Amino acid sequence: MKRYRTPTAKPGQIKIAYGRIDRDNYPDLCVAWGAGTDMKCTGRLIMNAITEKTLHPKFPGPGHEYRPSLVDELEARGFDITTLRITIEKKP
Repeated sequence: MKRYRTPTAKPGQIKIAYGRIDRDNYPDLCVAWGAGTDMKCTGRLIMNAITEKTLHPKFPGPGHEYRPSLVDELEARGFDITTLRITIEKKP
């Protein structure tokens, strides 16, 4: 059984990785931002971009449909999401 840890980030950095928020929660994609920085909204923006389903118009015909998120699409193509890691640093 793999042991998942809480991701940590350096100042000026956002990190997205598979882990646990604390020992009582199940592992899932987590976002972390560096101490002393106000990047919570940027982390949420990135998480929304990769995990939220998107609404698109149906073609042909009226109405709309939800398309799978990037994470769902990668899992459907056979990729292991538990190995996903994204690290972004602010410009100096």
